[in-house]
Amino acid sequence: MGRTTSLWWVLLIIVLVTAGCTPPPPHEPRPAPILRPLVDGRCPRDGVGLIQPLEDADPYRGSLPPEGFRPVTAIRCTGNLGRSQNGYEIFDVTEYSTAVTPELLAALALPDEVPKRADFGCPENLEPTLFLLLVDATERGYRPRVPITPCGRPLSEVKRVVEAMPWRAQAKFTIKHRS
Repeated sequence: MGRTTSLWWVLLIIVLVTAGCTPPPPHEPRPAPILRPLVDGRCPRDGVGLIQPLEDADPYRGSLPPEGFRPVTAIRCTGNLGRSQNGYEIFDVTEYSTAVTPELLAALALPDEVPKRADFGCPENLEPTLFLLLVDATERGYRPRVPITPCGRPLSEVKRVVEAMPWRAQAKFTIKHRS
């Protein structure tokens, strides 16, 4: 009995010592952005992707710019629940604009983070979606891919660059969404 018990203790110690050394499971990269038609270079007046979820489960997947696309303006859309009325939620939307900077383009070109540990967990996400459009001189644009953390939030580098930009409000409107 003594020898079997000692063997179990040795095996237990080996498992405990090496458990922290196991690599995390392979991280599934999110689908690549796809080429989509250019859209009107302003916040969506129907709320799709801003208030209403996109058909894609990843709000930051974005799309690829067409070949030769040269963004000159960045548009940021924010929506806040203002009130409820007759079965509708009324959202107050503000559209901000600023010039595209090399820092913004560099931040959007960063790779996604991958989990570093197998026991990685995410707290509940209460952040509003970062809704950006890159717009060219013809006022057509696209939603760029936004690099994300393993929890599906924009990278802190992206948020830092976006927050430091000199945004100016250019439009305000409301969206009625059936609750």
